[in-house]
Amino acid sequence: RKAVEETVVDGAQLCVVEGMVAITNPARIKWKGAKLLQHKLRVGSIQAAFREEDWVRVEVRGTEFGSGMQVLRWAMPRLEKRIGPVVAYDVLGTDISAHARQSGLPRVMVGRVGGDPVEG
Repeated sequence: RKAVEETVVDGAQLCVVEGMVAITNPARIKWKGAKLLQHKLRVGSIQAAFREEDWVRVEVRGTEFGSGMQVLRWAMPRLEKRIGPVVAYDVLGTDISAHARQSGLPRVMVGRVGGDPVEG
């Protein structure tokens, strides 16, 4: 698969070849105190948002896991089997960053509209 983006991090050239958006487990959304959309509407909205992005895969099986980190641990061996060595990033919304456990992976924090700013 052709790289979508190439960059150098700490002297190593990295190529972004795939992104994955895992659909969140409904129990996790309720735990966070957020309102829950009907499953079909939630999945359809996410799929529509990424329809034009052929490098992003919407992973509906994300609902079978308790966290994004669990999805990554499940997905990484499958990705490595398909495309070779991978570097995965743990991407979290700033609204849950204080509750997240350390994953051992590089972490990217994403701010959300109306969310508190985060430093660091």
